[in-house]
Amino acid sequence: MTRVVVLGDSQAEGLIPHLREPLRGIGWTPVEPWAYYRGADTRTLLRHLAPALAVAPDVVIVTAGGNDGLAEDSWLELAQRTLATGAELVWITPPGAREPGGDLDLARAATAAAIARTLAGRAGVQVVEGRQLFAGLAHTDAAHFTRASYAEAASRLASRLAPASRSPGRAAGSSPAGALLALAGLAALVA
Repeated sequence: MTRVVVLGDSQAEGLIPHLREPLRGIGWTPVEPWAYYRGADTRTLLRHLAPALAVAPDVVIVTAGGNDGLAEDSWLELAQRTLATGAELVWITPPGAREPGGDLDLARAATAAAIARTLAGRAGVQVVEGRQLFAGLAHTDAAHFTRASYAEAASRLASRLAPASRSPGRAAGSSPAGALLALAGLAALVA
C-alpha cells in the first residue's frame, strides 16, 4: 500500500474531507497528519512539513501557491525536503481566481507558472493543474468551492494519480520511490 499525507492551504481544507475514500480506491493508504492552514503561504507549510514527513509517507500531496508572494524560494525548498526522504510529491496548483483581475494578478501567475515548470521537471514531482482539476465546478467565492465541488475534485484527483502508482519500472500497487507533489493551483494560474 502507498502511504499518503496531505498538507496545504484552504484548498486542502476543502479537499481533505473528500479525499480519503478516493485514494483508498486506488490502493493508497491515508496516514495522519493531514493538515491544512487557512490562508497559509508555502513558507508556513514548510514550517509544518516535518510532522508530515515523520510518518514516512510514500506520497506527499500539497496544495499551495495561492497565498504566496512573488519570490517564493520556499516552493523549491519544500519540494527538495520532501524528495530527500524518498517520498513522491504531488503539487496541486492554485485554481486561480474565478474572474479576470480577481485574487491572483498577472505577475503572481507568471511567477507561479515558472516555479511549477521548474518543479515539474524534477524526478518524483507531479504537478496537477488546479484550474483543470476544478474546471466547471461551483464556487462559494472567487477562490473556493462548494462541498460537492471539492468532492468531485477529490475524485478527479484520485483518478489522475492512479496511473502514477503504476509507472514504468514499478509494479502495480507498489510504493512510489519518488515524490509526487500536487500543486493545487500553482501551474494552473497561466492557463
